[in-house]
Amino acid sequence: VVSYVLQGRLEEARQMLMKQATLQPAARNMFKLMDSLLSKMPFYNPGGTQTLTEFDVKWRHWHEEVDRCLQDNSFASNQHLEIICKILVGDEDTLLMHKELLSTWYHFLVTRLLFCHPTVKPTELHYYAQSCMTMFLDSRSVPEPLDSILLAAFEFDIHQVIKDCSIALNNWWFVAHLTDLLDHCKLLQSHNLHFGSNLREFLLLEYASGLFTHHSLWQLAVDYFDHCPEFGRVYLELQIERVPLDTERKALKVLRICEQRQMSEQVRSICKIMAMQALRNNRLGSALSWSIRAKDAAFATLISERLNERRHRGACYAGIHSVPGSTGTAARACRCVPFDQLVYDAKLGRYGSLSRPIIKRIT
Repeated sequence: VVSYVLQGRLEEARQMLMKQATLQPAARNMFKLMDSLLSKMPFYNPGGTQTLTEFDVKWRHWHEEVDRCLQDNSFASNQHLEIICKILVGDEDTLLMHKELLSTWYHFLVTRLLFCHPTVKPTELHYYAQSCMTMFLDSRSVPEPLDSILLAAFEFDIHQVIKDCSIALNNWWFVAHLTDLLDHCKLLQSHNLHFGSNLREFLLLEYASGLFTHHSLWQLAVDYFDHCPEFGRVYLELQIERVPLDTERKALKVLRICEQRQMSEQVRSICKIMAMQALRNNRLGSALSWSIRAKDAAFATLISERLNERRHRGACYAGIHSVPGSTGTAARACRCVPFDQLVYDAKLGRYGSLSRPIIKRIT
């Protein structure tokens, strides 16, 4: 019951007291009086019609009634109810006696404000927070990083909150998203940093750069870079080149990202890398398809000559049709047109219905 009262959960406390009253018939009147005090405690509703001044007057009248009951020793014969009455009146010694039920100084702060200063102004919160932390922690306790963050928050020192969070937390997720929210709410007076960006973008860039190093989260970083107007694209171009192209499936994902953002240099670079990998693995059909996609005429010609040599040895062109980006007419041309005929037609400028697409992409 005491724990419920300390948390301001008075309805649950009343239900528990009603059960206790049935077990103690002799103290029924005291339980009834306590139930009346708990039910009368006013709570301020910012969205209601009651003004803060009206609430303050009502709360003071209730507080005086509770204090009279305590002074009249109305609960003197029942220690449990007397403790609850002292909590309701805001007796600090009683609150500190039960601090193990509160667990932290900021829980103690909420309880103290609830029963002592319910109309506290936001600008005064810092003084009460500092006081509660001093009262709650013993002299040998060292404040934790969260304590410093909360104190800075109660001071409305946003930049100090961000700084302390950056030091205390093991990643940039919280500070990046907090700063982004504050910036969108026009609450962050973000100063420009020496390289031209602002604090919001700097933190988002740091967070996104960290995501790019993760094997399964790197795609999420792309969206963060897209929301950084100053340096987002520059960072994306640098980071995208560091993504290991382990498989063709992954290469196609990276390629799609680059194509959607008109990053032509990166598109060509990826296609050339995949073409070289396919060539090293002796997958000439795949290498040709990637070189065509890279619009590398010289490399495509080299691979075509190797394919032509293989054709003369009786080998086939398996693999060309299976590479994304080489489907359709161009892929059919690769499979259907003999390469010596293809090269000959290209030299003479004769483009047949099947050879035209592949020659056009190579050149």
